[in-house]
Amino acid sequence: MIGDEPYGNYNRIMLSHVLAGEASIDDDDLLLNPMSWYRENGVTLYAGDRATRLDRFAKTVECESGRSVSYDSLIIATGSTSFFPNIDGLRASDGHLLKGVFGFRNIEDTNGMLQMAQSCDSARAVVIGGGLLGLEAAYGLRSQGVDVAVVHSPAI
Repeated sequence: MIGDEPYGNYNRIMLSHVLAGEASIDDDDLLLNPMSWYRENGVTLYAGDRATRLDRFAKTVECESGRSVSYDSLIIATGSTSFFPNIDGLRASDGHLLKGVFGFRNIEDTNGMLQMAQSCDSARAVVIGGGLLGLEAAYGLRSQGVDVAVVHSPAI
């Protein structure tokens, strides 16, 4: 199993509860299997090493570290990434998100929002997107004492 996050599998649905202060990153409801589970079940976990190339003829996956992993059968479970609208002020000139700009898809995003909320005396946030995930982010931030505005475009 290859994953770019430094964890094994976890319940991403629980991230809303972590942001709201109703659960913690170490909560058993979040981490689906302890790291020992992988060893005990014969699963080699390459955590923190993003897959970058697939050679289906050679049956190998190349990783960011340069590691090459061979396979007999391949399952691609890529998850998703946050969509960021093309708005000035979200990204630095190198394309990276500016400080204080977060997606809401993984533990790193959630920890970043929690740290930002807890480090500011009068934190304010704008959540772009009023779908389920956006409203959960707004609720979680509000639970942390952050003044939140939600921006959502109407359905046409």
